[in-house]
Amino acid sequence: MHPANLGTIGLTGFLVFLAGLHLLWQAREEVFFWTGEFLRIFRGEFTRRAGVNSPTPIFVTSMGRAENRYRGTLRLIAAFGLMALGPLLFLIDLHY
Repeated sequence: MHPANLGTIGLTGFLVFLAGLHLLWQAREEVFFWTGEFLRIFRGEFTRRAGVNSPTPIFVTSMGRAENRYRGTLRLIAAFGLMALGPLLFLIDLHY
């Protein structure tokens, strides 16, 4: 199969990737929120393992913001899933 001949599965994979990219663009504020949460937890875990006493446990600060706790999680997971599935379908089409 010539690479210029894109099959139905390859075209579907490309469109699925674009749909995931679009979903990720819609969730761009949540990406910043979850990146900040990850870095905060990582910093707290690093200081805990280093033996530095922190004034509050790690989980107490995030429990106060219960309304933001699961903000955009499903949309982000769906976006990353579609962005991973799209190239996989494209590669399957190139193989067959």
